[in-house]
Amino acid sequence: MATAGSKGTQGHMSDRTSEGRSRAWRVAFGVTLVYVMAISAYTQFALGVLGPLITDDLGLTRTQFGSLTTAIFVVGGLGAPLAGPLVDWLGGRRVLVLLFLVGGLSWAGMAAAPGYVWLLVAAALAGFVRGSSNPVGNQLIQLHGPAQRQGIIMGISKSGAQIGAFLVGVVVPFAAVTFGWRSVLGASVALAVLGLAATFLVIPPDRTRAQLREGADEVAGGVRSLVGWLAPHAFLIGFGTGSVSAYVPLFATERTGMSVAAAGAVISGMAITGIAGRILWGQQGDRFPSPQLPLVLIASFGVVSHGLLATAELGSQTLVWAGTLLFGATAGSWITVGMLAIIRETHVSKTGRASGLVLAMFYGGFSFSPLTFGFLVDTTDLYAVGWSSGAVSFALAALIAWRWHVARRRQPTPAAAT
Repeated sequence: MATAGSKGTQGHMSDRTSEGRSRAWRVAFGVTLVYVMAISAYTQFALGVLGPLITDDLGLTRTQFGSLTTAIFVVGGLGAPLAGPLVDWLGGRRVLVLLFLVGGLSWAGMAAAPGYVWLLVAAALAGFVRGSSNPVGNQLIQLHGPAQRQGIIMGISKSGAQIGAFLVGVVVPFAAVTFGWRSVLGASVALAVLGLAATFLVIPPDRTRAQLREGADEVAGGVRSLVGWLAPHAFLIGFGTGSVSAYVPLFATERTGMSVAAAGAVISGMAITGIAGRILWGQQGDRFPSPQLPLVLIASFGVVSHGLLATAELGSQTLVWAGTLLFGATAGSWITVGMLAIIRETHVSKTGRASGLVLAMFYGGFSFSPLTFGFLVDTTDLYAVGWSSGAVSFALAALIAWRWHVARRRQPTPAAAT
């Protein structure tokens, strides 16, 4: 794990690579990173919108259709620990090119799919895009973002998934009804072409392995120490997060009498607060004395948001709104502070590997959560029990982050050790 002295090493590298860049380039760099994150989530949101048309056309069961999104997250989760070292080895720019090529192949494959199996394989390819986007973005920010602005760049870039979800909801339904689902997915290949163009025009060439390793020996600890703290924290955050978008609409309609339209508006509101939250947490992340403290706060707010949702079982629609919007602005924005902790605590030559391992744990918790939540509710007939399980998960995550913070404060700096 990096010591306080390692920040200087990483910041020096970042400042040197970004020195002399124009304001126009910095804007283009930020927009490109937002675009990468939007593309990483595009397939799952597009499938959600296109679901009725795809199932009717191909005669898919609900289980078969649901397995398409499952395949994306399984491949993304299992592939993240592999994609991370690939970023360290090849460089973020090269892997970004690969990301867009695989994404384009995935959408073309789904557009041409004659049946379920082909569609499943093509959807699984999108899992690579999902799993590699964060390691790529983290390395690029650490290399090319000014050290004092990396937090806000991280926050803006990680809002790309929510921005993409909003745009998909606006554009794809109209296009699908007008042109058909195959045409929409086929035309999506143009998104990959646009991403490739941005990569070659905006992202600087990758450094050699020797250049990336510069200063690595000055960093105490390493990936193992970072992952030892952050990975279990990420799993617990993922567990508390996964049930919110999956069950809030159903919970709100069944237990508070909220209309389906209003329940959908709650989720839209969560997406909006999520965009604002990721940007604000990123901006404030640069001002915290340690990257562990935002993790403590994020998880603590998760406890509060799930407590509000548990209390809403009494029939309060107001508490549903309050808990969900608070979640979006805080715990739902964890990806920003989690990834910022990685680039603060890891040398740039190992950022990809650390990102992949932590994300694998986050996706693991995220995938496990809906099943556990559903089992608890079915067994007890109380949604409050499910929300309470999420609150406990967030409380444990806060405890881990706090203990990590205390351990880091006790760790001697290089100057003190000499």
